[in-house]
Amino acid sequence: MQRGSNTYLYVAAYGTGRLMEPADEFAVDRIYAKAKQQGLGLRTIIVECLTSDVFRSR
Repeated sequence: MQRGSNTYLYVAAYGTGRLMEPADEFAVDRIYAKAKQQGLGLRTIIVECLTSDVFRSR
């Protein structure tokens, strides 16, 4: 798991109401990669977390 910034982990955990598990690693990596492409802005991190499968499925 990439750890350039832990903000995306906190946003995903807060949004889903649970801690991120090892099974969520691929989804979290995708969130981070998409946000990194756009400069790791807070708005981008929040949007990517809210539109991710992790958020929408649990």
